[in-house]
Amino acid sequence: MNFNIRKATIDDSHAMAIVHVQSWQQTYRGQINPEFINERTIEKSESMFASMKYENTQVIEIMGQIVGFCGYGKCRDTDMPSDTGEIWGMYLLSSYHGRGLGKLLMQVALMELRVLGFKKASLWVLSTNQRAIDFYRAQGFMEDGVIKEVIMKTPVKELRMILPSLK
Repeated sequence: MNFNIRKATIDDSHAMAIVHVQSWQQTYRGQINPEFINERTIEKSESMFASMKYENTQVIEIMGQIVGFCGYGKCRDTDMPSDTGEIWGMYLLSSYHGRGLGKLLMQVALMELRVLGFKKASLWVLSTNQRAIDFYRAQGFMEDGVIKEVIMKTPVKELRMILPSLK
């Protein structure tokens, strides 16, 4: 399978929006209030991506089509040390799960965090998303015991996972 991982550009906004919306629909059905999922639209996602910093996003393409992306940068949690980077979000179309593409995309994002000078990494994951939790554990992340409640029409819990060292 031929693939390419590269930094996103503003021209990728629409393709990333499609991946974003489809990933939410595929991954979170039964885990998040369906009204909240249905409010995710390609137009809203495209607008969000058009206003972001693309230098902190990697996309993965197969035959020129974006099938996933990962955003990263400085950790947004005020209780974390300043040398902590964060995986802000990672999305891969479900038809590409289990092929090693997510692992490669994560490795590139973690390498970029190292280049930015971060020593460790964190991320937040929906507590009911066991597939993602297992994936992140396989990449070396572990739960640190911090849980937050987020309102997505109804309350859901997210747990923080930490990668203690960006070697």
